Amino acid sequence: METFYQQSLAATGGQPPYHWFLPDGTVSLPPGTNGDMAFDNSSGTISGTPGSAGTYNFPVAVSDSGNPPTVVTQQFSITIQSAAAPLQITTTFLNEGTNGSFYTQTIQVTGGQPPYTWFIPVYSADLPPQLSLATNGVLSGTLNTNGGPFYFDVDVTDGAANTAEQLLSVYIVSPVLPLVITNVSLPAGTVGASYHVQLGVTGGQAPYTWQLAAGSANPPAGLTLYSSGLISGIPATNKPATFKVQVTDANSTTASKVLSIAVNPIPALASPAWVNDQFQMQLAGATNQNYTLQVTTSLSSPDWISVFSTNSPAASTFRLVDPNATNQQRFYRVLIGP
Repeated sequence: METFYQQSLAATGGQPPYHWFLPDGTVSLPPGTNGDMAFDNSSGTISGTPGSAGTYNFPVAVSDSGNPPTVVTQQFSITIQSAAAPLQITTTFLNEGTNGSFYTQTIQVTGGQPPYTWFIPVYSADLPPQLSLATNGVLSGTLNTNGGPFYFDVDVTDGAANTAEQLLSVYIVSPVLPLVITNVSLPAGTVGASYHVQLGVTGGQAPYTWQLAAGSANPPAGLTLYSSGLISGIPATNKPATFKVQVTDANSTTASKVLSIAVNPIPALASPAWVNDQFQMQLAGATNQNYTLQVTTSLSSPDWISVFSTNSPAASTFRLVDPNATNQQRFYRVLIGP
């Protein structure tokens, strides 16, 4: 509505020059920004800056210079369109993409005059690999990189050759792998001995929170599962336990697994016997558990020397020999593990 309009009417025949006029009772010309649009009687020119949109009908008459003059009347109409809003890209934020996944988003525009044509200007940084912008404004492709944000310019041209530009960016994250508890089995504990095992997890989105699954039995008496995934404590009895643990990631995804802990009794070390110029003793423990025999010559000494380690996964009773022993005073202890 703010574009200047001018149109000259033409006549043929009769006797020039011609005189143009609006017949009496004619509805006024289309409204302009300053009153009605103007009509030039000598040239038959309609001109002015339209002030309102719409279709306006009116008659125009022309007379020649004959005696008497000949008068001809013709009906005309002018359609005034609303002025187009300024061309503007309204998309200012792009959705996050995932490496290895197909990405698509349509960039939006308002104003201007269709059709629109989209492109990346020559001075812009490149799009992330495998991503492209179609002329219809669709940004798409199968992503094959991580990181960002990746910044770039997009331009759009309308049917009237107007151009708008917008700086955009996209961030590409790594795919979220399935949430999996990695522990296959848990080591055995021993009554009265400290026990510490960290449960493991892969995939999902950190941070993780651990707990016993709903309806699960408890770990062995004396042991506690903490929210960090640590199972810790001092087993109170040698009763084994099977229970179900559950981990929840930052996206509220959960995974669960049934685990067991066997608890061995406290190993018993018989009093040493002096046999063949050596100290010998019997150790009664549990299968699939290693024990280390240590010796010192004084209980006040911090120096304990390892003299024997068991490594049988099947045996539970062991005959231990201190090959360096003499008849001097010696003290023995048994360590559980590793």
